[in-house]
Amino acid sequence: MNLEVHSRTVNRNEKEGNLDSSRNNNFQMDSLNKLTETISSFADKVNRFMARDQGCWKLIKEIPDLPDSTRFKFLELLNTRAKNIDFMEMSSEERSKWIVFQLTK
Repeated sequence: MNLEVHSRTVNRNEKEGNLDSSRNNNFQMDSLNKLTETISSFADKVNRFMARDQGCWKLIKEIPDLPDSTRFKFLELLNTRAKNIDFMEMSSEERSKWIVFQLTK
């Protein structure tokens, strides 16, 4: 009966390979965590921006003693997307005044 124990020699590359794999996994997890934080932060900023965006027309209407013609002229200076959004937010009376204003230019 032979009771010889054969020990397996682990070479240096195997040890380093396991360490490299572990480091690589840690790096990937850190990268994913940072990416998740960045995306979350960006989403929060977009949500805050969208929540406070009330539209220019609402702000223009809040200006006291401003004649409608001045309000409309100012609104005309805004870009097309803003005008479309603000036109939809106008009351029927405001839309009517806007149309008359546009037709009498």
